[in-house]
Order: sequence, then structure tokens, then C-alpha cells
Amino acid sequence: MTGVLVSRREHNKLSLCKINCMMGANPIPNFEMEGKKMFRKLFNMWIRYKTKNLTRIPLFTMVFDYRKYQQDGKTGSCTFYAHPDIAQDEFVKEKLCEVVDHIRDNYDLDIFTRV
Repeated sequence: MTGVLVSRREHNKLSLCKINCMMGANPIPNFEMEGKKMFRKLFNMWIRYKTKNLTRIPLFTMVFDYRKYQQDGKTGSCTFYAHPDIAQDEFVKEKLCEVVDHIRDNYDLDIFTRV
């Protein structure tokens, strides 16, 4: 009895190819494209979850970097990210920088790192 030893996974791929060939589809499945589609679907689901199904879009996000705060002090420890549509507006950019400076100067940033 001569034959080729095929693993279960390879057998499933071969069976899938045979079924696709009989149906007239592409005999070689493109797993790379399927992975991209799956990633895009998961990312879109995450975005919808974070934005409450696209009804609450964040316009401004402030990030506190505790390591920079420990090394350099208050300067450069807080950064903000603005929505791309409002990021080019100089007035909005100036006011958001003032908000970041106000938070950095008036609040104890060590309390944000306590768990």
C-alpha cells in the first residue's frame, strides 16, 4: 500500500480545494486576504464600540506620560491629540494647549498613576 501521509490540516485544505474546484471557484484559498478582511472587521467593531456606534466621536484626547514626568518634570509630560478636522485651526489648537497647561499646572499628576 503506497500513499502520501497527509496531516489533518492539509487534508482539510485539500478537501476545501476539491469542493471549490467542483463548484467552479478559485481552487487555492487566499488566507492572506481573509486575514486582512478579518482584521478590518475587528477594527471596525472596536471603533464602533469605542464611539458608541459612531454617535460619540472623540474630538480631543490628552495623554499623560508618567516616565517623562519623572525624568523631565512637567514640561513635555502631557500631549494632546485633536480630531483631524479641527487640528489645523490655530484658535482651537491654542485653546487646547491652554487646557493642557492648566491641567499640568493645577493638578497633582501623581494621583493619576495610582491604582
